[in-house]
Amino acid sequence: MTTRPNSTEAMFMASALLHSKQSTKTKKKMHTTFRAVQEHAKAKSYGRITPATVTAKQLRNYITERLAKISIRTVENEATHIRHALRGAGRSDLAKQLTREDLKIPKGTRIGSRKAIDPGVLAAALERATPEERVWIDLQRFAGMRQDEMTQSHKSMDLMLANLVRGASHITIRDGTKGGKLRDSYIPPDYRQPLLEALLSAKAILAERRYLVDAPTGAAATRQVHRHYKRLGLEGGNRLSKQAALANLSNDLGHGDGRGRWVFNNYLRGTLEG
Repeated sequence: MTTRPNSTEAMFMASALLHSKQSTKTKKKMHTTFRAVQEHAKAKSYGRITPATVTAKQLRNYITERLAKISIRTVENEATHIRHALRGAGRSDLAKQLTREDLKIPKGTRIGSRKAIDPGVLAAALERATPEERVWIDLQRFAGMRQDEMTQSHKSMDLMLANLVRGASHITIRDGTKGGKLRDSYIPPDYRQPLLEALLSAKAILAERRYLVDAPTGAAATRQVHRHYKRLGLEGGNRLSKQAALANLSNDLGHGDGRGRWVFNNYLRGTLEG
């Protein structure tokens, strides 16, 4: 779908990108948000609105409409996109005013829908995997990388390797992250040597070609990994229950498998909820 250069969608998008740099995936989501804003404005006969002219009442009406159609978490993300556009247009005061409470967005959760893979399923997949597929799996498994982060990890492989070699307890993930923001991933002691080996294996692959996943674009790399994981039974396979996943996490942290609830309350609740 082509965006007209002076459309509401284009004006909001340009303003949002003035405020902050965003990843390709986030840009696509922002386009969806601003296209919906444009359609809402047309349906309500607001005329042509821009980040410089839109009113608080119009934005509140938009959010109210979206709450009836999409998930709370998605509405929260759309509200964030709109605040970026307002700040890009020099309207930081309005952006600050339009809090979740002001927009009457119910309190949601940051607990995702994905669940840990059953150890038996993972073991079977690793037995069938090629050496290259095992590197992909191990980078995600031992470094806590998301799939996009793994496919783009070639860009900062040397830095991650240097972190581990010097004895750091974490690595900094720079590429493929949500929102394009750097994040640190803590590596438990038992995971550091396996991760070091996975990074060295990845370096050997990169000595032969430019990308860790042999695909011309990021999107193609993601599709390729998805196909490989599906063949290995890692996409849509059996999953651990929340209780089993917490028990495993508790064991990994050295607390024993009977303290899953305690681990959730003390390690996770504050970062995953609210």
